[in-house]
Amino acid sequence: VELHPYLTQSELVDFCASRDIALTAFSPLGSPGRSLLNDSADPKDLLKDPVVKLIAEKHRKSPAQVRWT
Repeated sequence: VELHPYLTQSELVDFCASRDIALTAFSPLGSPGRSLLNDSADPKDLLKDPVVKLIAEKHRKSPAQVRWT
């Protein structure tokens, strides 16, 4: 399942958790560098997101090592 901070899939995550279904994230770092619409609506680079960077710094990790549930 495509799952990352810009596409949280909250209902699906809750559904799977309630039924003990293991969910595997596809593209958990988003699609940095991939242009979909070639405009401002394109996905942002998750590894450069200020919130992700702040969390990484707080835990002395790289942005790619930040884990979310």
